Amino acid sequence: MTATQTESPSATVTRCQLSRAPLVRVLCQVQWLPLSKVNSNTIQPIADQLALAIADEYPFRETAQEMRVTITPAGVEQQAGRVIHRFVSADRTWTVTLSDLFLAVETAAYSGHGQFIDRLERAMAALTALIEIPYLVRLGYRYTDRLTGQADLGAIETYFKPELLGGVSQRGPFELAQSVTESVFKTDGSSLRVRSALLAPRMAITPDLAPVDVTSWVLDLDSVDEPSSGITPNSIGAFAEALSSRASDYFWSMVSEPFVERFQ
Repeated sequence: MTATQTESPSATVTRCQLSRAPLVRVLCQVQWLPLSKVNSNTIQPIADQLALAIADEYPFRETAQEMRVTITPAGVEQQAGRVIHRFVSADRTWTVTLSDLFLAVETAAYSGHGQFIDRLERAMAALTALIEIPYLVRLGYRYTDRLTGQADLGAIETYFKPELLGGVSQRGPFELAQSVTESVFKTDGSSLRVRSALLAPRMAITPDLAPVDVTSWVLDLDSVDEPSSGITPNSIGAFAEALSSRASDYFWSMVSEPFVERFQ
């Protein structure tokens, strides 16, 4: 592949394929406005037909209910949301999720955006063969990395630029137990939400990412496009490509040579 020079904490680094990248989840979700013919009551038969259409790649099926987190004067409350349908690959590393308002593709075995976007486009084509979706209102492409273990946690300050680390890079008289940093960058109707967190065991920064039993550091990049003119279903590949590139550009601007050496 062609090497590209990108700023890092100490020098420029060469972009390359990271064969041991600490990616734990890559997710792309497309959303549409409520449809007259599709709602939480009528999504079931559509899910049944979609299950048959993509069964060769996703032979397993699960049904779950979204949980909404609400902050009230009495504290944090969880409320049941809409029913969602999940279709899972045989090795359980790929998942397609459907509700009456969105479709998502998720993997724990990411090998590049080419394969990922191809799966997204095929899942969307299978859905639009069943229901008409005039346009989409939101497309998000999300990368989540997680570091665990004393060696990697101790090396975080050599892996990433200080502005990404929040409290991790701040020295003080106390031992840091937990730190969460969030920034949102916007340009031309698109946004990139960057969250990094040092988390105690069994803690998570989002309810859709399962926590681990040990101390961890998580980097979550959520690249989103919400154009006012909407997104046609057959153009999601181009939009996803642009969002992936934006998140990748940011990531490579934040990492250092020690990170590349560790995970290449």
